[in-house]
Formats: sequence, C-alpha cells, structure tokens
Amino acid sequence: MSVIPHLYAQATLKFTGAAVPLGAAVVFGISNQGDADPSALANDVEDAWQSGGMKDLYTPDTVLSSILIKKGPNDTGPFVERTMNHPGTASGEPGYAGASLLIRKNTGLGGRKNTGRMFVPGIAEDNIELGGGIESTYLDGAQDAADAFLLRLVESEENQIPMVILHSSGSAQPPEVLTLAVESTIATQRRRQRR
Repeated sequence: MSVIPHLYAQATLKFTGAAVPLGAAVVFGISNQGDADPSALANDVEDAWQSGGMKDLYTPDTVLSSILIKKGPNDTGPFVERTMNHPGTASGEPGYAGASLLIRKNTGLGGRKNTGRMFVPGIAEDNIELGGGIESTYLDGAQDAADAFLLRLVESEENQIPMVILHSSGSAQPPEVLTLAVESTIATQRRRQRR
C-alpha cells in the first residue's frame, strides 16, 4: 500500500464494461501543493484524462465509470468517489480482457522505486499484432495521448497537479513523473504474473 503524504493524493480511475468483465483500474499519485479538495482534484483528473485523448485508446466496451481521489495522509485525509459514464472512443472490437496498454512512469531519479507503470485496458483487437506487438500508428497515437495527459495534469485550469510516484514508506518525498513511455508490446495478466 502506498503512503500518501500531506499535500499529495492518489487517483484511482475505475473501468467497467464488457471488455473488462471483472473491472480494471489505473492508479497514480498526484501532487496537491495547492491543497485542493478531493472533488476539485477529481474534476481536474477527469478533464486531463478526457481532453488529453486517453479515452481514444480503448473501445466503447470499456467505460471509465468512476474516479476515486484519496488525499493524504492515509489515516485522516478526505476522499471522494465520483461516478461517471465515459466510454472509450477507439474503433474496433476489444481484444481479450487480459490485454492492456502498458505505460511506464519515469522520474528524474534512478532506481526501481522511482519508476512506476499504468495498465490501460480495452485495446481494440485490430491494434494488437501477432505476437503481442502494438500496431505502429496506434502506438504513436497512444504516446501522444500519454504525453498530453501528463501535460494537462500539470497545466490544469483549476489546480496544477503533477503526477508523482507514491512510495510504500513515507520517508521520501514523492518524485514527479517527468515522462510517460508507452510500451510497444501489450501487457497481459500472464506476463505480469511471471515477473
């Protein structure tokens, strides 16, 4: 479990739909130096996700159904969960439920604990090549969307909420995520279990 320090928060984007029968989630930390309330943070994350083009990466059978924002500290920080109904806009039939787009979170610091990853569900089957590679045009678009999403978090109209890596101990300040890198091979449940 990640430690959420004061003036930081954790965002959990929850997905439902036929393409993810057991549900899915994208989780990341955000810096909240302006000490905005959880509802305002949820609005900012939703706006960055939608306007950044992340919704274009998954099919309409995958729906962003809620955003949970938990402010730090873990024990006493407030939280809010906003429900919504934002289906993906990618065309095509969804691939199998265990396939996700893997996006690596990179900071300016070395070491495994200063990196992270996100798994975006609902990739269209047409965008997955034989052997699990991702079709190049889709890959370029996914990288553009990831870059735009990260930038929109920092340049939000209401609050500047850069993405950070939350640690399992509260001893270090969460480092800011400087880049998101979309992997050229899909992530699968089986592949995750082997690591």
